[in-house]
Order: sequence, then C-alpha cells, then structure tokens
Amino acid sequence: MSSQSRREWGVCIYGATGFTGQRVAEYVLTTRRRDDGDDEFDMSVLLVARSALKLAALRDSLQHQHPIAQFETAVADASNHSALVRAFEKCRVVLNCAGPYRYTGLQIARAAVSAGTHYLDLCGEPEFFERVLSSLDTPARERGVLVVSACAFDCVPAELTSALVTAANKNNGNTSNDIEHVRILHRIFISSALGACGFATTWRAAVDGFAAAQRGDLAAARRETKAAGFTEPPRKRTTTRR
Repeated sequence: MSSQSRREWGVCIYGATGFTGQRVAEYVLTTRRRDDGDDEFDMSVLLVARSALKLAALRDSLQHQHPIAQFETAVADASNHSALVRAFEKCRVVLNCAGPYRYTGLQIARAAVSAGTHYLDLCGEPEFFERVLSSLDTPARERGVLVVSACAFDCVPAELTSALVTAANKNNGNTSNDIEHVRILHRIFISSALGACGFATTWRAAVDGFAAAQRGDLAAARRETKAAGFTEPPRKRTTTRR
C-alpha cells in the first residue's frame, strides 16, 4: 500500500456522472477551499465513472465553472477490478456515489480495500451493509483502511436525531436505552408535476431492496454476518425515570 500522504489525489468520487455524483463533485469543487483564504483548492479530486463520453462532458462543464480547481478524470467500470484499483491507488479516500449498491457496491468497496484506500458511500440498503461487514471487515483491518457506509441522508439524520433525543432525555434526568426507529419524511412526491421527486436510482434501490427482503436475501445476509462472528450487542432494559 502506498503512503496515504504521498497520493496524488485527495478524494475519488466514483459514479461522478450520475445524479448524486455530479452534485457531490460540484459541492466539493465549490466549497473545499483553504481556511487561510488562499484561492487554491486544498482538496484535489479524481472523478471516476464508467462512461468516457459522459465523463468528458462533465469535465468540460466543471473546468468552465471552476478553472482553478484541481481535478482529473478516469474511466473504470465496476466490473473491472484492475482498473478500479489503479484509479483508487492514486487517492486517499473513495466516495462511492453509484447505486443501487446491491449490484456494484461490493466490487467498488473491495477494490478500494485492495488499493489500501479509505472507502465511504451514500448507501441506505441494509443488505449491502451486511455483505460489506461479513466480507470486507477482515481485509480492511489488515490493510489499515476504513470502510464506512451510510454517510448520507438515508442514515445521518436518524443518527443525529437519536443523539438529540439522548441529550434531551439526559437534560431532563432520563436515560435513553434504545431508540428503535426514527422516521423522517420531507417533501417526497411520486410525480414531478407535484414538485420535487425521487430520482430513478433511489426508487429502484428501494423497490429491489423490499423485493429482496421478501425473498429472504436480507435474512440470508444477516446469517452470513452472524456466521462471520458479528452479533448484535445485548439490549439493556431499564426503567426510565420521569
């Protein structure tokens, strides 16, 4: 594994030409500047996608909008492990924006681990979490890299809400032992005629995920996780003071 500090690019955005990937790339190139006010960008970016044509169009658009930004592009299909590793070896962290993750996510995460590169994704698919944990925990530890899923709207608001509930209970002299569900729905529309709408990939991930759960795929993935030595921590039940 090459030293993280000597790598050419700070972050790799995989799936950069997709709906989410384009927005992440735009955000990074727009906001990630030096704290000292220097006009140079302090996060260099490698944009990776499977379509050379779409990637060229994105590159031209971003170069026009951000002429001083440090970024490059590379073509790598999710099925080409060698191409993925070559791209990821140049970066300190990979942010995987290509879903649904049940189809290609594991290949991307596995390539990042092989490259010795930290991996993050925006996934909200429970079966994928289980597959990654059972298959990549050991090699990731051996390579000394992080593999972290659910770094986006699917899960972060729920985690923040849980933290706020716990803090509020503590201030009131109560104890939060277990928060089982946090549901956050805001401006979700089926039809674009009504306003904003969910992107096709998001709906596909949800529909395919529910179908797979009904087939028993999620339960099977959880059995594999348990067989690999991972178990849920015991839940401590106590009486809440009021």
